[in-house]
Amino acid sequence: GTNRTASASSIQIYDSNGAYGLVVDVRDATTNAILALNSVTVFVGPTKERTHTLGSCNVWTASQAGGEGVTVDSWNISAVPQDVVFDVSYEAYSIPDKFLVDYPIDNVVLDSGWRGSSGNDGSPLYPGGISGDGDNDVYNALSFNSFRVTVIGPDPTTAW
Repeated sequence: GTNRTASASSIQIYDSNGAYGLVVDVRDATTNAILALNSVTVFVGPTKERTHTLGSCNVWTASQAGGEGVTVDSWNISAVPQDVVFDVSYEAYSIPDKFLVDYPIDNVVLDSGWRGSSGNDGSPLYPGGISGDGDNDVYNALSFNSFRVTVIGPDPTTAW
């Protein structure tokens, strides 16, 4: 029939700091065709958290650079008009990183996938493969007072 469901569960214990990836696919039992595909990254270790305030429009503001681990930049945008447009720009250079934008908080509006050199495709550090290099995405501000950018950099030599 057409109303089939699938489920799976997994338990994994991580005993060392580092990045771990999991790729899951659901396949047709007859044709082996992939029906659904998803990946997740688990990072065990410290998280860097930074807070920023954007107080005016037409001013480019950078969150600074980062490196290995998880970096969370929370932005207070309560002082800017509600009808502004945000241009989110990121650059992963050659070592891949993943960029996530929540707007509002806990609502992911951008998951960049792994951005960096395609020469890293196939590495277990980057489940799901490399999506490309840096990119720009634009968001309209609604009635929320903050957004969050999370960057995941599993390689010890990464910079963004």
